[in-house]
Amino acid sequence: MQTINLIESFPFLRELDCYISDATSSKQQVSDFYYNPKRLISGFYYRNCPQAQIENHVVALIYVIKGSIELGKIKLTSNQVWLSNGPIQLVNGQHGEFICFLFKTNYFISRALALTNDDLVFALLKNSAEPLDYAFDFDTEPTIGILAFLLLRQIVKMSYQKNEITNSACALLLDELATNQDKISYQSRQEDYSLKAVNILNYCQNHLSSCSLDQLANHFHVHPNYISMLVKKETGDNLSTILKRYRFNLARRLLRESDLTIENIAQFLGYNDLSHFYKTFKQETGLTPKQYRKS
Repeated sequence: MQTINLIESFPFLRELDCYISDATSSKQQVSDFYYNPKRLISGFYYRNCPQAQIENHVVALIYVIKGSIELGKIKLTSNQVWLSNGPIQLVNGQHGEFICFLFKTNYFISRALALTNDDLVFALLKNSAEPLDYAFDFDTEPTIGILAFLLLRQIVKMSYQKNEITNSACALLLDELATNQDKISYQSRQEDYSLKAVNILNYCQNHLSSCSLDQLANHFHVHPNYISMLVKKETGDNLSTILKRYRFNLARRLLRESDLTIENIAQFLGYNDLSHFYKTFKQETGLTPKQYRKS
């Protein structure tokens, strides 16, 4: 694969204060971002960093500039993108350079990004309650790299604060991924479920506010009994149990990481009756939503 020499086209990169080359620096920078309530988005340029780990509950988007890196068992090379809402384990990055964008969950629950395509990629970013990973291979197409560099510049220029120009730059980058899903070279699959079951479970996660058995049956053009049977056979759980688990996993995450009101979170998850949401949440966690947020 031909390396795209975008670095020479963007001399401002040499002046940015966002470089990371060791695990200690990475941990400190990620921690500073995660525990600063004013920062919803961040960007770093990793250069020849042997190992690093991102365990906090954030969405990560990695663009490999040159060389290669290894994330667990996955090897990424120049002009490939890794999109994940789970932990990131860099096991070998000493022969590569990459940009890593980090987003807090509530960054995507915003008006600017709501204007973009609401498909699988954005549903993962906004609604997913389970860890999912995607790898994109853009070969020698330079657009994705240009957009990544421009977003990095804007983030650092604005001292990591969210603003409308940063929102627009981010939306352009994510839209490039959304319109190039044919370039997905890897997608994590939940457990060892069949592809049909994975598609159903993904749909559930992506439509938590409205998902129902009838809606699934209409979407996949099958009888509701088939959906129920397949989900039970593959997962061992009823659909209602799975939906409740997804919803409350996301509820916990939004209570921890966002400043959304409890009423908005309940509505976002499909609970129109706030008292029912309080009652069910306490049954699941032993705490009210307000107590959980303060704990």
